[in-house]
Amino acid sequence: HGTIEKSSYPIANVKDTVGAGDTFHSAFLAALLRAGRDNESLLSVSQQQLGEAVDFACAAAAINVSRAGCSPPTQQEVESFIESTRR
Repeated sequence: HGTIEKSSYPIANVKDTVGAGDTFHSAFLAALLRAGRDNESLLSVSQQQLGEAVDFACAAAAINVSRAGCSPPTQQEVESFIESTRR
């Protein structure tokens, strides 16, 4: 067992927090599925894979709260957002 720490993403203007948790959880699961994880292999997920999934989920939630209402981003939007904040 270990700890995963991730920095938050900048949010210039929070418009609505509706759906932030739903967006985080769905993006987290989507990231694990994209990494080839299923119900059986979730027991052996690495710290790095968990960290990457948390990072993706944090970015997705940050985008969602910058929009009015619950409007989760696409995978491409999240990937572009992550890339733009790393420059």
